[in-house]
Amino acid sequence: MYEGAAFPSPEALMACRGLARLKPLEEPMAQFYAELGLHRLLSHHPWRVRDPSEATLFYVPVLPHLDQDAGRCNGTGHKARMMQVASALQASPAWQRRNGTDHVWACTCVMMRSMLTNSLWELLRTAVHAVHSVPRGKASPSACQLTIPYFNPTFASISPSARMPGLVRSTLAHFRGRVMNRVRSVLVKRYQGVRGFLVQAAHPSTAARCNLNKCNRKAMAKVGFFPERHFAEMTTSTFCLVPVGDSPPSSRLYLAVAAGCIPVFISDGFKGAFSPIVPWDTFSLRIPEKNLLDPGFNLTDKLISVATDHATLFQLQHSLREHAADVLYEVSGSRLADHFLQSAYMAVSQVCSPWANSNATLGISWDRGA
Repeated sequence: MYEGAAFPSPEALMACRGLARLKPLEEPMAQFYAELGLHRLLSHHPWRVRDPSEATLFYVPVLPHLDQDAGRCNGTGHKARMMQVASALQASPAWQRRNGTDHVWACTCVMMRSMLTNSLWELLRTAVHAVHSVPRGKASPSACQLTIPYFNPTFASISPSARMPGLVRSTLAHFRGRVMNRVRSVLVKRYQGVRGFLVQAAHPSTAARCNLNKCNRKAMAKVGFFPERHFAEMTTSTFCLVPVGDSPPSSRLYLAVAAGCIPVFISDGFKGAFSPIVPWDTFSLRIPEKNLLDPGFNLTDKLISVATDHATLFQLQHSLREHAADVLYEVSGSRLADHFLQSAYMAVSQVCSPWANSNATLGISWDRGA
């Protein structure tokens, strides 16, 4: 892990006036700052070495999103700080050794090009990029990408008692979010108002920006709905529906885990981070998109059959409680960083190499043409 003046700590950036004004780490906007969650975990990780010659993998602690929000601070601006990162990497023998191909960095905001600036964007092409999902088009400079969980520091730090198996949960199934595709449209039309279901589209007046995944507090206030209430609903639900959105991944998956709510994938291209290291199939259900779209399919019957099979439900809830530490940054004893390092090493040593194939099962993608 790099350190030095070119790599200011999160604490140094958080002291800057821009971050104090924006307060970006309030929920739900915090989800776009996984770079911060990783930095915190890796800074004190037991696998970290201080001698670069002993390292087989290098983490670049660049914080593009946080740094941009910090703005001008201590006499330097964001662009100048990103140029300092680029200069430090170019001068590093560790980077020069393999042209950065054994390096990994994180930025999960789709508007990252402007955050990185041109010089750093070009330089990081050879390194592994940790993202929420493989970016569409040319949204990432890197040919090799690795899927990591969303960051929800406030909600994920909820007491583990919320994930105890056997708790009474008044709602069978929960979904509240934007409707932007056929899967979500069918889900809302068929199950909104159904007994046991809390399924609602986001408020029309703020549908483009107001739900748990994308919102600002001002927009929430206009409709009298806050993310804390949304998350509270999940803690009283047995199943949390995770339908495909504008991309396969969704932060609601990790919020469901934090809430002790069994995730129900309705997103064919979404496997969850660190699969198969993390056995998602032991604490989640999966409904193919085509099944939900089939007029003859009854989601209510499917979920009730699981909920009333007490042994099966207990096993799902028990497994979720056991594996929450695999995918949540803020829980006590988090193993997320272990899985990240294992996956990143697999990417640089096996998957993202000229003789290997991309492995979507592992959440790693490599574009030979990039």
